[in-house]
Amino acid sequence: MKKIFEYIGIICLFIFSFIFTEKTATVLKEQDEIMIKIKEIAKNYYVEPIKATIVDRTITPGVSGQMVDISASYYKMKKAGLFNETLLVIKNIEPENTILNNQDKFIISGNKNKKEVSLIFLAYDTEKIEPVLDILDKNNISANIFIGTKLLERNNSLINTISKKHLIGNLSNNGNYNNPDFIWMSTIIRKFNDNYCYTENLDENILKICTQNKSYTIVPNLIIRTKPLMNISKGLSNGSIISFYINDDTIKELDMAIKEIKSKGYDIVILPKLFS
Repeated sequence: MKKIFEYIGIICLFIFSFIFTEKTATVLKEQDEIMIKIKEIAKNYYVEPIKATIVDRTITPGVSGQMVDISASYYKMKKAGLFNETLLVIKNIEPENTILNNQDKFIISGNKNKKEVSLIFLAYDTEKIEPVLDILDKNNISANIFIGTKLLERNNSLINTISKKHLIGNLSNNGNYNNPDFIWMSTIIRKFNDNYCYTENLDENILKICTQNKSYTIVPNLIIRTKPLMNISKGLSNGSIISFYINDDTIKELDMAIKEIKSKGYDIVILPKLFS
């Protein structure tokens, strides 16, 4: 019995010593000049995240904030032996609501605080898609190519080419998502990126089907069938999702339309970047 009490005493002493050592180390770290400087400058790097805007069944994504990871920055500078602002470790602060936990909402725009837009091209068939890809490549632009069943069935090699620079979206069979084609197309597209559905109105049936398939549902706020340059000049704004029907007008004016977007200071990005 005596030995048992001796063992208990040793264990208690060990635990007490560990706790005391930890507390002492924490106090010393907090008083360290490097730590004090990090905490002082951390305020300059803090950016408040912007919440997503949810109205009924629609969502406009928020914007991530940022903050200094104080512990990681301290250990990095301590290893270097001095305070150095370039060694600060910055981490993202995600908004409370994101599109990741709101897949049952129509995504109607990117965040209005970001001077970015995203271009969607509706490629129901292989006809005329290659001139569009050439113009995008010439301007070093990554876009979102939404493909239909016919294109996927007839030209697998083209899909692989598209996926190297662009996001691939899902138009199913001529925009009919209540169709077996949607499921097998989703399986193939997910080899390249997340699955995105497309609708030009708040079609609850499409939203339901796409949500069940764990897909995002996109509603563009600028739809271009003709006269791309004129329509873009009139309708461009922060966070715009712009969809183009692929036709002679689009091919003729796309290069000028891209230059118009860039001249107004907008970055052209794919959908995940617009929503990030």
